[in-house]
Amino acid sequence: MNIAARLIKAGSAIRTEKRKRSSIPLPDVSIMQKRGDRMFAIINTRSERWLYGTDFRYHPPHQRTSKNQMLTFEDKETAKFEFKRRQCGKDYRIAVLKTVEIKKLLDEE
Repeated sequence: MNIAARLIKAGSAIRTEKRKRSSIPLPDVSIMQKRGDRMFAIINTRSERWLYGTDFRYHPPHQRTSKNQMLTFEDKETAKFEFKRRQCGKDYRIAVLKTVEIKKLLDEE
């Protein structure tokens, strides 16, 4: 099961657990780390900002970057495909990310 599916499954568990008023189960991150799951993202090496979107109204498309948000990809092939599709320039590279660990889940209110 991929990371996105695990987080969606965890989200549905959170909604059912909230109704029951019991503790919220966290996904088992250690299993993902043992399997060697990696995440990928695109970064602008000049500005050190992450790619979070692309504005296709322009030609060539304009990249939207931020220090606080990023698009993540499950595998290297998808990251390469999106890199080409978004027509990223020479300042952009694909970065390999560490597996994200969940510290705390907040209640929806």
